[in-house]
Amino acid sequence: SMRIYLDTLRSQNISAEKKQEIIPRLGVDVNRLEKLVENVLHAARFERHGYRLHVEPFDLSSLVRERVAAIERTPTGLPKTIAADIQDGIDIVGDAPALGRAIDAILENSLCYHSGKQIHVAVGLRSSDGKTMISVSDNGVGVDRKDIPRLFERFYRVGNEMTRQTSGTGLGLYLCREIIRAHGGTVMAESDGLGKGARFIITLRTMVRHEVSIS
Repeated sequence: SMRIYLDTLRSQNISAEKKQEIIPRLGVDVNRLEKLVENVLHAARFERHGYRLHVEPFDLSSLVRERVAAIERTPTGLPKTIAADIQDGIDIVGDAPALGRAIDAILENSLCYHSGKQIHVAVGLRSSDGKTMISVSDNGVGVDRKDIPRLFERFYRVGNEMTRQTSGTGLGLYLCREIIRAHGGTVMAESDGLGKGARFIITLRTMVRHEVSIS
């Protein structure tokens, strides 16, 4: 698609107005390709050499708001609403860029798999009893219960028609799980079945302040 867009932009037979419509679409494809390359590289680090987290104190509330704002700007083929209920002042010790990638993977997943007329996503962040929970719920195509245990496997994609029509590599949720595990936390998925949406829950614990590595 990027090659087609570039060829179109070079054409003398396309109006300036049409070219202006194409440029944002080309930008979306460039961002998608960049994300794909990043995911492949990070997956390779996890599998071959281990991945070192550089942890420090940071404001998780601000990070979640930032990632929600970014996903709100993501173009979609359907109108979307994203409701955020984020508790203020949640400070944790962790690798903020890595956790940002983990959150992005779930948010992007919620935008991709839809068959309805509008996308609804609800994001929550709460902390109590020494645990912090991030939840992302959507009204998407849902997941068959038999597929839920495999959602976070590397390269695994649910084998239904909606998945086959949607671009993806099966790396995003795998990287999300590995990043959360490296932080000593857990991530899980819930769904009442096909057509009934899905909910992802990240649970993080309080960490000691030092660099963590996994292999």
